Amino acid sequence: PANSDTFRARSWVDGDAVAPQQVAILLAATPNMLPVYQPFINLWRCYALRHGLAFILETDDTEVRWPHARAPNWMRWFAARKHLDFYRALLVVDPDQFVVPECWNMSIPGILGS
Repeated sequence: PANSDTFRARSWVDGDAVAPQQVAILLAATPNMLPVYQPFINLWRCYALRHGLAFILETDDTEVRWPHARAPNWMRWFAARKHLDFYRALLVVDPDQFVVPECWNMSIPGILGS
């Protein structure tokens, strides 16, 4: 059941709200940049699967295109605001970042204790 004042994502068990437990990796990119970032997106998606993390690829650029005229790198923060209530934590990643092979088996949330 959603609160009439604010919708907050929660699971419901026997009528009690349960906070989200999963950590997610979030990348945000404008639709026209997807071909450029596709190799990095694929890498992060595989990393998320390997470590049992949710994966979010945000392509809704409404908040950065006309008439707002904001820089596209702001998309990640609008996406984080939109998705944060659904996850215990978000790892916000730039679409041109990648995991080096030496770190592939290391869980970033595990290292951070989240």
